[in-house]
Amino acid sequence: YTAWNVRKQLMKNSAEAATAELDVVTAVQTLHPKAGAAWSHRAWILDSLAKLARGGALDNEAWRSIIAREIEACNDAKKKKYRNYAAWKHRGLVLTLTQDLMSGESDLMQGIIAEEIAALRRHISMNVSDYSACCHLRNIMRIAIALGNDPAKMYDDELRAIDKIIEMYP
Repeated sequence: YTAWNVRKQLMKNSAEAATAELDVVTAVQTLHPKAGAAWSHRAWILDSLAKLARGGALDNEAWRSIIAREIEACNDAKKKKYRNYAAWKHRGLVLTLTQDLMSGESDLMQGIIAEEIAALRRHISMNVSDYSACCHLRNIMRIAIALGNDPAKMYDDELRAIDKIIEMYP
């Protein structure tokens, strides 16, 4: 067993223990923002919290708080290590789990995804070599299409965004 696996056993399906464990992982990631084991553990915790939310142990407000916290953790990791694929991948997991949990609140989810796409386009326009962000955008666009967005319109919007980047960086 690794130390992370021992820590998993100590949580015992407790939302409080899981959120406290996120603090531990955040502390580790302040020094090692690309540590794969820490991101895997963080994903496992998030999945455990999603299961608790599905079972009614967490309400939507608590889940929204967790989302905000996880997005902030991803942002902090990206600031410390540019092109942090693990942070982008985790951010995608957060949004995928949120889509599953908020299936009855499509307007709210549409807003979250629209904000994410806008933020990604801003980031990519300033960091054109961040391929990890481009991969994340592709995955978020898949979620947007699954939510009922028009693929042709999204394709046109993306082409316009790419054209702007090409104009800025010929």
